[in-house]
Amino acid sequence: MEAGIAGKYFNSAVICMFMENWAERERQWTPLEVEQYSHHFRHRLLERTEELLGTESEFTEVVYLGAGIFCCFLDLSGTAGLQPCSRG
Repeated sequence: MEAGIAGKYFNSAVICMFMENWAERERQWTPLEVEQYSHHFRHRLLERTEELLGTESEFTEVVYLGAGIFCCFLDLSGTAGLQPCSRG
């Protein structure tokens, strides 16, 4: 499926995650607590992904979409030592 993004990407992925029972947590927490938790989770996810892959933040982007949904975009096309995927 094409997303209309210019350029070619090899060894790329999008990982989406959602937090179970988010609506319940959101009802129990203040808006500030929700924002702080989301920011902290996003930061931890970015750090752990970079540690796991051994890449810098220029290859990884984590976005909080709201309602407990996070997306992690990985572009490893410029990383040495990896074989390209079949997309071309």
